[in-house]
Amino acid sequence: ADSKAGKPSQYLGHNPLGRIAVTLLLLLLLVQAITGLVLAGTDIFYPPIGAWIASWIAAPGIDPATLMPYAKETYDAVAYDAMRAFRKISIQKRHQLICDTLTVINERKTGSIGLERLSRTP
Repeated sequence: ADSKAGKPSQYLGHNPLGRIAVTLLLLLLLVQAITGLVLAGTDIFYPPIGAWIASWIAAPGIDPATLMPYAKETYDAVAYDAMRAFRKISIQKRHQLICDTLTVINERKTGSIGLERLSRTP
């Protein structure tokens, strides 16, 4: 009713649509952080899930705590392939999609034009 009278509604902070947008951005950042931690755990056995990944892919007789990143001779080949498939299908694509989405949102918000990152996606 106030809008029709030429007097826009007043809100503390963001209006309802702005609140949804901010919540969505924060949710995207949270998912980006979680998927980043998973990717770091699968690549370099970085905490918090790196120890679990290391115990998953360690070859029989190898202490998971002694695994070094990219030392495939200490990995169980079948478990390593299963981990890489899980990583690629479940995590990596979502992580990249969210990264690209946040990049586009940032560039539209700041007015920058550089979308070169999107054209370099594997």
